[in-house]
Amino acid sequence: MKKIIIVLSAGILAGAVALTGCSKTEKVTAETPAEEAVPVNNIFSGVVAEANTVKIDKDSSYKVKEILVEAGQEVKAGDVLFIYDTEQAAIDLETGNLEIEKMKNSITNLENNKAELETEKARASSDKQLGYSLEIQEIENEILQTRYNITAKEKEVARIQATIENAAVRSEIDGKIKEINENGGYDNNGNEKHFMVISEDNSFSVMGYVNEANIYELSVGTPVTVMSRVDKSTWTGIISSIDLENPSQGGSSMYYYGVSDSMSSSSRYPFYVTLDDPEGLMLGQHVYIDAGLMVQAGYTGAGDADGGGADTPVAAQDQVSYEGEIYHEDGTGRGILHD
Repeated sequence: MKKIIIVLSAGILAGAVALTGCSKTEKVTAETPAEEAVPVNNIFSGVVAEANTVKIDKDSSYKVKEILVEAGQEVKAGDVLFIYDTEQAAIDLETGNLEIEKMKNSITNLENNKAELETEKARASSDKQLGYSLEIQEIENEILQTRYNITAKEKEVARIQATIENAAVRSEIDGKIKEINENGGYDNNGNEKHFMVISEDNSFSVMGYVNEANIYELSVGTPVTVMSRVDKSTWTGIISSIDLENPSQGGSSMYYYGVSDSMSSSSRYPFYVTLDDPEGLMLGQHVYIDAGLMVQAGYTGAGDADGGGADTPVAAQDQVSYEGEIYHEDGTGRGILHD
């Protein structure tokens, strides 16, 4: 009788283990396999902007005599935008030329002094040779410095001459005056405003941001897919430029799957996408820019940006439909979550 009880107990225990194993297997199937590496999605938020924008900075050394256009006005290539006051430039040009002439005369005098010292050195006794050598070396250094100063002044004079010759600044493109910042100032990112900005009409590009940790993952010429945030519309294009000169501070706009973003206060750099065909886009429209791999094909697990798996609830703040799949942003800018 004891044998029967033991056998039955062992059978019940084996069945319980089997049931527990099945339950565990089902849960693993619903989640990301622990050994399977999920690739990072190179997806960035973007906004539709003017494709060809000309930014004009005025020469702060001179006054603007007259502005001939106003914000919102349409212009043609070659139209005069503003004119410099060249009166001060003409004075600076004359002064610069006089300074160059004076320095050239100085070099002539120094070379004459050097020649005299070399003659005296040849006649001097051995105990005076060192003294003459040091004087000659000092004069040679002064000549080199003066020649450098002449080169710098000649460049300055050439710039002033160009200002006089191009006192009337003209538009390089057909477009519309987007802004005129006669009094200067700074934009929301802390960058100095351009004096004048002209946007080409009816031509769009897409601008996105990449943080300093991921900037070298992008390169000019990389093909990308621009995805609508509201439907399945997509557009193709290439990264045409990455602006390293005008960073801004802020959170990352790159979305990851299962990866925390520690770059919340890092610098972000704007990059621009030239579209093959912008039809259907609107100026100011917010989109996604896919510059790399999506989640692996066939992956059906649910997860969150903290790697907690399907059991962790996700409060989706945004989502995009792409090729029949739904991707969610977790509201922290940390993840694109596969639904």
